[in-house]
Amino acid sequence: MSAFSSNPKGRGVCAVVLASLCHGAFSYAVLAQSGVETPETLIVVANRRGELPERIPNAVSVFDEAHIRSSQAVALSDLLASAPGVSYARNGGMGGVTSLFIRGADSDQTLVLYDGVKLNDPTSPASAFDVSNLLIGDIDRVEILRGPQSTLWGSQGMGGVVNIRSRLVDKPFGVDGQAEYGTHDTSYLRLGAGGHSGPAVWRIATGLFNTGGISTFDKAFGGREKDAARQGAASAKLDYTIIDTLHLDLSGLYTDARNNYDGFPAPKYVLADSGDYSRTQQKIGYAALRQDVMGGRLNNRIAAQWGEIDRQNFDPTSPVRKTSDTIGQNARAEYQGTATITDYLSGVFGAEYEKSDFTTQSPPAFQPNPPKLKANAVLSGGYVQAELTPMKDLTITGGLRHDDHDRFGGHETGQFGIAWIVLDTTILRANFGQGFKVPSLYQLYSTYGNKGLRPEAAESFDGGIEHALLDNRAMIKLTYFNRRSSDLINFVTCGGGYDPLCTGRFGYYANISRAKAEGVELEGRIDLMRLGQLDANYSHIDSIDRSPGATFGRTLARRPNDEGNFTWSKDWTTMTTAIAWHYVGPSFDDAANTRKLAGRGLVDLRGSVPLGPSLELYARVENLFDKHYETVYQYGALGRTGAVGIRAKY
Repeated sequence: MSAFSSNPKGRGVCAVVLASLCHGAFSYAVLAQSGVETPETLIVVANRRGELPERIPNAVSVFDEAHIRSSQAVALSDLLASAPGVSYARNGGMGGVTSLFIRGADSDQTLVLYDGVKLNDPTSPASAFDVSNLLIGDIDRVEILRGPQSTLWGSQGMGGVVNIRSRLVDKPFGVDGQAEYGTHDTSYLRLGAGGHSGPAVWRIATGLFNTGGISTFDKAFGGREKDAARQGAASAKLDYTIIDTLHLDLSGLYTDARNNYDGFPAPKYVLADSGDYSRTQQKIGYAALRQDVMGGRLNNRIAAQWGEIDRQNFDPTSPVRKTSDTIGQNARAEYQGTATITDYLSGVFGAEYEKSDFTTQSPPAFQPNPPKLKANAVLSGGYVQAELTPMKDLTITGGLRHDDHDRFGGHETGQFGIAWIVLDTTILRANFGQGFKVPSLYQLYSTYGNKGLRPEAAESFDGGIEHALLDNRAMIKLTYFNRRSSDLINFVTCGGGYDPLCTGRFGYYANISRAKAEGVELEGRIDLMRLGQLDANYSHIDSIDRSPGATFGRTLARRPNDEGNFTWSKDWTTMTTAIAWHYVGPSFDDAANTRKLAGRGLVDLRGSVPLGPSLELYARVENLFDKHYETVYQYGALGRTGAVGIRAKY
């Protein structure tokens, strides 16, 4: 075994591992199929099974429980943005609509998984998942795969995949909790309990977040009214061993959020203070049977998933008050097999079926009961990916997938990659991957829909080198990537000539856009021993619009060219401290590149003091120098904030 796998300190900051097999409760089952002693040495998102990081050709970042705890992050978007190649745009403060960009890809091209359940939203125009609906809460591990991986994960995996795992159970019975309070009258409470007795391993958790907020309409442009937000969440999961080789997994998650935001009130119909607010409820459920046969050389999983998002928008000044009411549902069934054929050949294969439905109603003024728009779509597919290890330190992976949509028909994707360990201190990686995204229900069937749409597609190559030095006390990693996207769906405005698709409407969706993203990601870590530890990453990404027309060659909206993170942390025995610097370069707010958003460099301070073996006091200051910035034009962003809290685990 190389130094990368035998010594945890020899692994890169972005090669810490996530142990889960498409579902959080599967972690211990992964051990049986992999032959690895500890769940902390496996990554799942790249191959849909537990895999050692040095065997993976893809670019993957992983945040484990220790990293999440030390970051003190509350919003998932803030944690994700500390990874290389990841940025976000948020409409206002906490709770505002948040779009995630991985290597410049659109937010709707990122697949989000929570304990194996897909969270992308069938009610949104492009079916993107709004990451503001997820706080750190009961999360203890997050994987971020950068680049296309639709071969294994299907539609929406053309930009990247975010795999989230809830907390595991590590003792017969345990209780843990957290409480904090900070600026803007912000409070956060979390409580969880779990245990295992005989054949059952279980956990339940709940959390509540509240903030008085800031003005969604940026105060620099005149915003004065604060927009509050709150979110409650509850989750439960059970892993029940029926017999030694047969397991039942059950899990569920419920969130309920309310967010006040500023709209476009009459008579000017421009962004301004208003009393608008939204209510979003989300429910997801999961059930699976896992069976090991042939002495563990073949692992089978049959699973059913169900999710629902109910979103309502309100305008207290409107005669109808409720301005929109939308419900989206996803029902999925899948089979996955993982086979170890020989000591040198293994693979994963499976089949999936998904049905998406949405119902939407948007009452215009003085019409309280307009007709509802209903639509649904079915997507099914199958995949296979093999892993060959012809030599001890060389791993080759290759996979194929076929999907069939009830509207546009069939689509194929593929993936091929190599990971090669050289002299026990260096890993060379190269990967080619394809991605695709089916048109959303709104793009197909709404007033502006086009039933002739094709799926969006992408092809990407990335290659890199990772090197350990100073007896594994330091690591440096460099990755180059190039992604080309085609058949991107955009809105066409009618006018200027005859167009049969314009009959009775002013626009429609069409496959008219192309894009290119190219860049480098540099990551590093060094253990300074008594002086602490330094972790850093820097990304340069050129995200270019390649669509014919006026925007050809322009930078894609809200995609900064440069991003960086630098953290110095130290354990002083009696306390731990950290100084973090997060840099985001300038970007443009619009496709024509006429509105520029200034860059920002934000400094955070964090510290914690143990009050005993089970109790910890912590505090932080974010945006220490009160830097004003925007991630979306005229939308406010948090200035200097602070919080103090306490964590307990028994």
